[in-house]
Amino acid sequence: MSSWEVLSFEFSGFEWNNEKAESNWHRHGIDFEDAAGIFRGPVVAQPQSEKGEDHWKSIGLSNGRELTVIFTERKRNCRLISSWRSTRSERKWFYAVLGG
Repeated sequence: MSSWEVLSFEFSGFEWNNEKAESNWHRHGIDFEDAAGIFRGPVVAQPQSEKGEDHWKSIGLSNGRELTVIFTERKRNCRLISSWRSTRSERKWFYAVLGG
């Protein structure tokens, strides 16, 4: 697995599959609108490859909560795939990489 880095992403917009968003809400209790909020601040991320498509695993803050977001970039948009409350180890990485 690649190392975590503080990265800045600039997207034209956000998109997702509505069925996937509903499934994510029922499984993790995270709305994709909230998940997109992590990109308003610092994000710790690492690239991942899934079925031939480049994905990113990212951790950031949205509404005061640490969230982990899996996404890919499509035509300057951020396509959200999944999101959950960050685990203890993910929060540890987030704050260690941010230096706090």
